[in-house]
Amino acid sequence: MTQTQAAKTCFLATGADRFELFFNDTARNELRLLFPGLSPLTPAIESDGDSVLRVIEDSKPEILVTCWDTPICIKEWISANPNSVKYICNITGEVSRFVPRNFIENGGLVTNWGSAISDVVAESAIYLTLSALRRSKSVTVLMSKNRSWDVDQLDHQSLVGKKVGIHGFGAVAKALVPMLKSFNTEISAYSEPIPDSDFARLGVRKSNSLEDLFANSEVLVELEALTVKTSGIIGRHLLNLIPDGGVFVNLGRGALVNEDDLVAVAKSRQIQFALDVFHSEPLSSESPLRDLENVFISPHAAGPHRDSAWRCGDFALKNIKKYVSGEPLDSVIDLKRFDQMT
Repeated sequence: MTQTQAAKTCFLATGADRFELFFNDTARNELRLLFPGLSPLTPAIESDGDSVLRVIEDSKPEILVTCWDTPICIKEWISANPNSVKYICNITGEVSRFVPRNFIENGGLVTNWGSAISDVVAESAIYLTLSALRRSKSVTVLMSKNRSWDVDQLDHQSLVGKKVGIHGFGAVAKALVPMLKSFNTEISAYSEPIPDSDFARLGVRKSNSLEDLFANSEVLVELEALTVKTSGIIGRHLLNLIPDGGVFVNLGRGALVNEDDLVAVAKSRQIQFALDVFHSEPLSSESPLRDLENVFISPHAAGPHRDSAWRCGDFALKNIKKYVSGEPLDSVIDLKRFDQMT
């Protein structure tokens, strides 16, 4: 290690459980060789915002490593001290929860997991789509609760040959396209910030509008980023454009959808819903979404899972090593990307 490399300091703003989930033994050892004494937050410090900030200020890190469980008080501290750290390496996807915009405006570097697990999340879109088409919730009620074998009452459908629409065209959507093509599907997509060349490169038809996308999709997969502009964008009008017998899948963000409208449409239309994200999480035990037979729900579990989380840690570690060595970083979040991201 050179003198320049040794001068870098790093603060791990996450707990031991997340540290061990994302970084395997080899990665943890490499990090500790780079930064002797590096350790995750203890439960006592993690639960007390003042203690977290005091420890960060004492350590004066150049690199801050964040994750899902990073205390949100850090964002306010960085906003008030935008030059306090130089590089925020977020192990997961969402950065706005920990990173204030002025940090990037002042020249701070930010990275996230890039496309490290895009294929895993895309796989979950296939799982949810098939669960809705094959009426998995109805099958569970039929076989387990009712102890029945009344196959005739099930209206199973196949994904093969379906018209599939994707709202949003980021890394997950791009990983989903070849999976869908293996089912010989006809794919359309819509996302305002995405250039036409991205759709053409993957052989996807770009819809003229959201209305066009919803009205011409037998399966609609919601993957758009949540921004001020897209919050609540999916309501009764768009959902009612989905053809009878169609499917709506949401792996984006719960707040993209007006949940009251979704419940109303689910009660009045022959449409199947498969949802992995919700307005409020965990989903309330009293939520009507739990009782509707045409609504298949999953507990925000699209990924990463224990067998794939190490890929996010490896991606983060490679970026940290590049930063220490003065090399260009991968998946840098500039202001344009920051404003388009969830």
